[in-house]
Amino acid sequence: LQGKISMMKQVNIEKVSYKQYSNSFLTTVALSLYFDSNESKTDFMSNLKKFATSYFNIDIKDEGEFEGIRITKEDKSIVFFLSLGSAMVEISGASYQNFNDSQLPLLTRLLDFSRKVAGVDTIKDISIRKLNTWDFKANGNNVPSLDWVYDKIFSKEFKESLSNNDLTEQESSISNFQKFIFEDGDYTMKLRTAYIRNTKNKDYTRLILDTECLSTVVSQPIDDIIEICKCMNKRMYDTFHWCVTDEVINMMNK
Repeated sequence: LQGKISMMKQVNIEKVSYKQYSNSFLTTVALSLYFDSNESKTDFMSNLKKFATSYFNIDIKDEGEFEGIRITKEDKSIVFFLSLGSAMVEISGASYQNFNDSQLPLLTRLLDFSRKVAGVDTIKDISIRKLNTWDFKANGNNVPSLDWVYDKIFSKEFKESLSNNDLTEQESSISNFQKFIFEDGDYTMKLRTAYIRNTKNKDYTRLILDTECLSTVVSQPIDDIIEICKCMNKRMYDTFHWCVTDEVINMMNK
């Protein structure tokens, strides 16, 4: 019961004036659109081939049962996932600057895919997800404690909101996993954290902050999606500032 009460806690996220920081802890930014296409598989594949040639200069072969395609930039900084029911783009944190310069051009491409390939004029669901990570040096089996790491990175309000109750089986399998979910106007904010061994470098531990904003308004006109995503992105910016300490913001300024 206490876990459910925590999930429904009222949160006052203050609006923060936008600033582009010198440094970032972003690892990944993903934007996903979900829709119901009425196109037949034959028409969809025909449209997709034209779209892939025009937008990506690649040829698509219609082989076997189609579930979707993955298109990756050579340096893997940008990845597209396109299917009959969704369109998603993932950007590496190192390549991400801000919404207008980094995400907006790619969102425009997703919307063109939705119109020209999937043949839809409304978007059912929208998700923007951002992954931030902090690495800490470990000394053998002596790793920085969870409490110490949380005190360095997370604000008091955010720490008090996190819960490890009502976890799914998958969430329970992740080391030190906690989450906080709340409604924010037309959006649902999902905040997840974990403190794990760095899989690429065993000498470090890694603190993860996984934030996701979902639109709760169903079937929105495709012409409105850009402005909606801008609002969602700004709300995530405000929420990130609520989650972290002033020390984190100061490190981003350096």
